[in-house]
Amino acid sequence: MEGEYYIAGENDEMGAPEGAVVFALVARNGYKMPNVGYCYMDIDADGTLLISEIADSNANLTKTDPEYAAVLTRVPHVRYVTESAVYALDDGERIHVDIAADGTPEEVGCSFVWNENKSVIESIICYLEGEEYTLDDPQIYGADIYLMVPALSGAVYFYIDGQSDNDYHYMTIVGVSPDDVWYAGDFYGGFAEEPTDVNALNLMTRESMLSTVHTERLSRVGTNGLPEAIDPYYAINSSLELTVKQDVDCWSVNGIGQLMQPATLSAGEKVSFVRTDGVSFTDLQTESGDIYRVWVSTGEWPRTIGGVNIEDCFDGLRFAG
Repeated sequence: MEGEYYIAGENDEMGAPEGAVVFALVARNGYKMPNVGYCYMDIDADGTLLISEIADSNANLTKTDPEYAAVLTRVPHVRYVTESAVYALDDGERIHVDIAADGTPEEVGCSFVWNENKSVIESIICYLEGEEYTLDDPQIYGADIYLMVPALSGAVYFYIDGQSDNDYHYMTIVGVSPDDVWYAGDFYGGFAEEPTDVNALNLMTRESMLSTVHTERLSRVGTNGLPEAIDPYYAINSSLELTVKQDVDCWSVNGIGQLMQPATLSAGEKVSFVRTDGVSFTDLQTESGDIYRVWVSTGEWPRTIGGVNIEDCFDGLRFAG
């Protein structure tokens, strides 16, 4: 988008007034500039490019030649409007974001303090306008940094997707407002795919109800900055197959997880994993394609189904140590 611009027409989709020169400035002083700047531009008598806020009714709109748009990245300061977005950042990278949507961008960033041989992250440092907020001893061996920018929320959030033992993922979440930085919380899991939308995050975690399995769930950035589930269930991503050792009482369910009627999984049937709520049940699919819901008591070990040890119900259970 560097140097690109257009002249806003009537009912402009970006919200700019008719006739405004609208441009996206993606770099200034070496920093990424993620927000879209809505500005008018003009040239004064000595050839200097002038930039005015979109709200400036005195702005002159007569100069629209592409040569003027091409020098926008050399303007020392413009104001920005925040839109919902996700930005992947490098270790130590800083960017400007208009957190409060008040026209004044704040500089934010995140970096890691590594141990001597660069194998363990000892601290996470988040920045706001030169001030530092440090989280010590995160116990991760590498991490990806994403800045979540919910539209007009008054805050942005660093989602730091860290890798720990046995390839587990552990997400640390730090909130940033125009005048504060704080630890918002964490999430036992990470991103199943590269995030691009704060309202559609595909998150993965592990569940260990009838075996340790990888799960995925569509979520979004909640009002407190933490992941908020959109899907009611976790989809289970596992090739593990179980064999029913004795008849197991269950309920049949349809493809979207609605209960249908009481049923029985018969001894000898082979089943695969479909979904779970992560709390009380797992849905299993037979070789014929039918799906059944099994309720599991997870309060104590051994786990049970209808009072029967799960190891007496299924063969092939696998749990991480």
